[in-house]
Amino acid sequence: MRSPGRREIGHGFLAERAVQAIIPDTDTFPYSIRVVSEITESNGCRPSSEFTYLGSVITSDLNLRATMMKQIQSAGAAFSKLHSTVFRVSEARLRDKIRIFNGAVMPILLYAAETWSRTYRMTSRLRFFYHRCLRTILHVPYPHKPEDRVTDAWVRERAGVPRLEARVDSTVLRWLGHVLRMDGTERLPLKLLRGYIRGMSDSNVSRKRTWFGYAVRAMRNFGMIDAYITAQLKKHGL
Repeated sequence: MRSPGRREIGHGFLAERAVQAIIPDTDTFPYSIRVVSEITESNGCRPSSEFTYLGSVITSDLNLRATMMKQIQSAGAAFSKLHSTVFRVSEARLRDKIRIFNGAVMPILLYAAETWSRTYRMTSRLRFFYHRCLRTILHVPYPHKPEDRVTDAWVRERAGVPRLEARVDSTVLRWLGHVLRMDGTERLPLKLLRGYIRGMSDSNVSRKRTWFGYAVRAMRNFGMIDAYITAQLKKHGL
């Protein structure tokens, strides 16, 4: 046994401050309260280059690769669970299989996709997983011979689903419209949409690789760039 150290005394003061606001005065409550503090050994928090927050992997360099790889793995696990019970069942209709795929697998794959600033390599990984799942549902494997090749466009048309890029772009535009409809200019999402990291100005950051650059490109892909939208973007300083 030893006398209490600074750590134990500090925890005692914290416990006293926590219950002090709810303890009555001494006339109403003339009793003493004993606080027992058990301290376990710890070296504190260890520095980490990444951590998971709300399902997304946050890295020290703010790279989305870890987040996308995690979501591809999670979506693959969900697809595997439904593989033998749904997607490989010949009695099930193709329309029902696609509906289950869109409702159970795609939300996992595209979770928080409205915030992505994806690169070509990341998009390629997502596109490969997307088409591999569709080919598995349609029983159309990747051919070994060039003459037996079935294009991904045919697979999407047969399944009745859009391109993966169109799905991601629609989530981006949905979030952009939600932010632009917010009242006032001091809302945090609007500030983040207009903001830059300190020390990185607009001159040394390519607009094409920022989130807003992808949003503008998505609007052009959907044919949405017109005078009204341009005026709304300038109104919000974008």
